[in-house]
Amino acid sequence: MILPGFYGKMPATGDFVARRLPGDFVRIWDRWLAQYI
Repeated sequence: MILPGFYGKMPATGDFVARRLPGDFVRIWDRWLAQYI
């Protein structure tokens, strides 16, 4: 069974969180968000 993953800003944590995603994927998105948002 494949479980969904997520990466995004959660107000309750005050930061971005990621679950069940490869580290390389999260690092690429984190770099992009830091640069363009």
